[in-house]
Amino acid sequence: MKRIFAAVTMAAAALATFSLAAPSVTSASSHAAAGPAGTVYAKGHAGYTMSGDGWRFRYIQTTLTVPAATTRATHAQIALANLDWGLSYVYIDVHSGGGPRSISYGIFGDTAKTFAVTPRAGDQVKISIYYDRATAQNRFTAVDLSTGAKATATESYRNAVVDAWVTGSGPAWNLAGSTTPLWAFKDTHLTSYNGTHGAILGPWDTYRVFGTRGGTPDGKLVLWPTYPQNNSQDFGIWWRAAT
Repeated sequence: MKRIFAAVTMAAAALATFSLAAPSVTSASSHAAAGPAGTVYAKGHAGYTMSGDGWRFRYIQTTLTVPAATTRATHAQIALANLDWGLSYVYIDVHSGGGPRSISYGIFGDTAKTFAVTPRAGDQVKISIYYDRATAQNRFTAVDLSTGAKATATESYRNAVVDAWVTGSGPAWNLAGSTTPLWAFKDTHLTSYNGTHGAILGPWDTYRVFGTRGGTPDGKLVLWPTYPQNNSQDFGIWWRAAT
């Protein structure tokens, strides 16, 4: 699983209507044995990745709060990926600050396209990707739940989806004066090829992604995801204070 995030360049006042209390890093990690199958270390982003291991995914969605541009959050990403034969995935990115061109989508390696949805900082945005195996069409959708604006797009790209992820990006160094929330996600759902519905913690294997200096297990912790709440649909990403 480490190769996924070593290869991918991912793609809090703004938490407004959805926030998560800051967990201690120790207590957050102690949940791993009861939920996530393992841990992945990355540089500059954190979140969750759902692994195939016999599963195939056709749908992923989440709702997030757009952070203000004054925070150190950069962008959040959902993706459906095939990493069995090389890096191959479709994605939606949501950038902090909102405004024109703040929500982009596409196929890794191609030029990103943007939705005509212009959220403001603090808006709730729902994003989703659906893969139609019969037609090899990927349908991307973005909805600003705060204004009702919606946009959809399709890309033809055959992809044997074996992994999915929800991540938020931020600093690669823990220079914060205090522990700070950067991203808040909720209503995260996935659907497998055979129609099985679930959330972050399965029934598939799920790996918790921690951001460290250098993206290695021995690097100092910088970003971490809270343990999923609300039937494993909701979580936040925090930036750790300098120590």
